Amino acid sequence: MKILKLLKPYKFATVKQSNSVIVLFAGPSTAKNASKILEYARKEQSVIIGSNYSYEILGIKSDYTYVANDFKLAENEKLINNDIIVPGKIFSGEKTPDETSKRLLNHIKRGHNVFMAGGRKYPTTYTVRDFVNMEKDGFLPYSRFSSAGHGSMVMGAVCRPKKMLIVGLDGPTDASCKEKIMFDGRVQPYNKPQKNENFKNHFIKVILSSMKRFRIQLETFSNVGIYGQDKVKLGFKVL
Repeated sequence: MKILKLLKPYKFATVKQSNSVIVLFAGPSTAKNASKILEYARKEQSVIIGSNYSYEILGIKSDYTYVANDFKLAENEKLINNDIIVPGKIFSGEKTPDETSKRLLNHIKRGHNVFMAGGRKYPTTYTVRDFVNMEKDGFLPYSRFSSAGHGSMVMGAVCRPKKMLIVGLDGPTDASCKEKIMFDGRVQPYNKPQKNENFKNHFIKVILSSMKRFRIQLETFSNVGIYGQDKVKLGFKVL
């Protein structure tokens, strides 16, 4: 596909490096803490990575948006006014490769960069048991990175921060949750409780262990849910 030649590799040499990264998940605590996020970003000169969506409705301009799949790209690409990061598997999903290529090309024509993390033929981080591997140049040898929020954290690690602020990771708090509230007030159903439980387990066992291995101090606010877990026991510094 011709579009592949226009996508930039996502690694140390091609993306912003910073001691501080903010990762925006799509839960309601992102909206509740919008002013704190902006203050934190100004103070720390943070790189901001949004998961799947534009957060400009909250006054927050992301440096990058990690778009997890072709469906979310189709839903949100026109609303995202910054560089985007896509996984290698972006061309394998509900939309045809041509449709996805056209959307990526349109984003480039609007003056933004499109980065590809990993590649199309690598394994997914769903298969990782201990931690996400990163090569010496920051390349991530995977084709897909679990959920958009988890993937955004992995993308943040390539910026080589000393600390990472996590906001909007609010649920599900337990398997009985039937719906979720988004950062923009929308309510969406939780119709696959086992999948949600798998996301929580993957976060604790793989994503958190990866951040520790990368020597990144995780931070959050007291009103961020973090799957209903004890934030301090998980290693978060609560601001």
